Amino acid sequence: PDMRRLASRLSKLVSLSESERRELLRAQLALLRAQLAVWTTPQGRLVRPAREPSATPDERARLTARRLATAVSVASRYGVFRPNCLVRSLALSRLLEREHVTGWHVRIGVRERTGRFEAHAWVELDAEILADSSTHVASFERLADVRLVRAR
Repeated sequence: PDMRRLASRLSKLVSLSESERRELLRAQLALLRAQLAVWTTPQGRLVRPAREPSATPDERARLTARRLATAVSVASRYGVFRPNCLVRSLALSRLLEREHVTGWHVRIGVRERTGRFEAHAWVELDAEILADSSTHVASFERLADVRLVRAR
């Protein structure tokens, strides 16, 4: 079964266009850089409150953001490691900044489930949730709008 799954994934990879493969590689590299930043940044130094209002994105920016979000999602699922939500959010925010996409925010939310406190991070473009499930995100109480300090 593992060989069939690997063959299927390789077949899908080969069927991608050159630009899609390049986008997946960029996403994987952004995820690796984000994981390194999470590991090496002192606690409490990775995020800061978002203060500046962000411009409303145009249609080109929306399409770019969706494309990048898809690449980060695919690289997260099938890449070299399975990053947590903060790493995915950091990677996507870095890619959005590099493409000069405006109007996005990193959101942080919390919930309590069976006596356990849980936190989650995600990226929104206006009110559109990127690279995450809206159902999953809705289960968290949004705490803050933040900017990732090492997003540049």
